[in-house]
This record gives sequence, C-alpha cells and structure tokens, in this order.
Amino acid sequence: MEIVGVVQWIEELLIRFTLNIMHCEQNFAKNIFETMIGQKDIMKVKRDLQHMGIISHLWFITNP
Repeated sequence: MEIVGVVQWIEELLIRFTLNIMHCEQNFAKNIFETMIGQKDIMKVKRDLQHMGIISHLWFITNP
C-alpha cells in the first residue's frame, strides 16, 4: 500500500486516536521493573481472579 492510500484511509476514519509513545514506554518499563523486584500486588490480583471465578489454580489456598 502506498503512503497516499494510507493517508486517505486515516482521513476517512470516524474516530482518530494517537498513542503517546512516551507513556507507552513508561508503562511498559514500570510493569517490567515492578515484576522483577516483586512489588506487584499479588494478593489483590489473586483476590480478583477468585472473585471473577477464573484461573482457579492461582486462587488463595485456605487452611482447613
């Protein structure tokens, strides 16, 4: 597809959007860093999974 066709297609879109590259990079780096140093809120995530009823092998295990 030539560049003129792409520009015309973009102009015809009803909803235009842009991604701010700086924020995408910042969010990606923040998530990787938090995962590496273990600061993700695992308890909250597991509680949410249990509440939604999905991925049951990751739920909290309650002591009898």
